[in-house]
Amino acid sequence: MSCVSRRSLFTVLGFVWLILALEFSAAARADDSTPNPKYLAWSKFNPGSSETFEADIQNQGQRYHIQTRQTLLSVADDQVVVETVSTGTLKGQKPTVSTKRETFKSKTVPTDLKLIGEKEVPAMGKTFKCKVFEGTGKPATAAGAKDDPTAMKATIYLSDKIPGGLVRLDTAGPDGKTQTFILTATEVK
Repeated sequence: MSCVSRRSLFTVLGFVWLILALEFSAAARADDSTPNPKYLAWSKFNPGSSETFEADIQNQGQRYHIQTRQTLLSVADDQVVVETVSTGTLKGQKPTVSTKRETFKSKTVPTDLKLIGEKEVPAMGKTFKCKVFEGTGKPATAAGAKDDPTAMKATIYLSDKIPGGLVRLDTAGPDGKTQTFILTATEVK
């Protein structure tokens, strides 16, 4: 894989992590009192539970296949630890793997993501009843977050029936490019 292609792939994998981070998580502070939806989505499951979602992404004329698996490592009353492994494949080359561990506290700062309704969403040959959220995912306290033309826009479909909750994620970048991540597997422990 050429240096340019590898750099583009790392950009796409970084984009995946950004979206996952925007999917409700903001850095927790000691005075936070808002329940953290990311914590709630994992805390009722046992360690080893996981969700996997995939997307095919077009970037700079290149087609990438991204597979992301999130696995619950530990659960406590005040936090959960989740490992995210993203694999990116470009033109059938050897996959590039990125791994990240995140701790989601039970309380967090609010984000600008807003519940806009419910929808039946197909994934894995099933239909999931999901709550639908929209926003940029930036903390609501960030100055000008809602009006930032460079902000990533996201529509997130969450079900409380699966670990992590993510059934579908639609994103739109400031350049108008869109991506859709779809749930492809779950494992409940």
